[in-house]
Amino acid sequence: MLTRVVSRQELPRLAEVCGLDDDVDVEASFRIDDYGRVHVTAELRAMVNLDCYLCNEAVTWRLQTAFDAVVVFDETQAGEWSDLTAASGGKIGQIIV
Repeated sequence: MLTRVVSRQELPRLAEVCGLDDDVDVEASFRIDDYGRVHVTAELRAMVNLDCYLCNEAVTWRLQTAFDAVVVFDETQAGEWSDLTAASGGKIGQIIV
C-alpha cells in the first residue's frame, strides 16, 4: 500500500474544475494478476468547492472516490484485455492506456 499526499499544484485540472483548496490524500496498491497485467487500486480523498446551481453559492464537498484499473501500453492491448476479462467473467473498472 502506497500512501501519499498530492499537492493541488500537481493536479491542476482537478484544482481548476473543483476548486481544490487543499492537498489530496491518495492510497494506492498495485498487483499483478494471473495474466501478468498490472492492476492499480486507489482511493482519493479531498475537500472541494463546487458551484451549487440551485442557490448559486459555493458549496464545500468531501470528494471521495475509488477505482480499480489495469495499465496497458496501447489501444490494441486495451481491447484484447477487455475481451479477455469479459470472456473469463472478470471485472475491471477501467483500463489506463
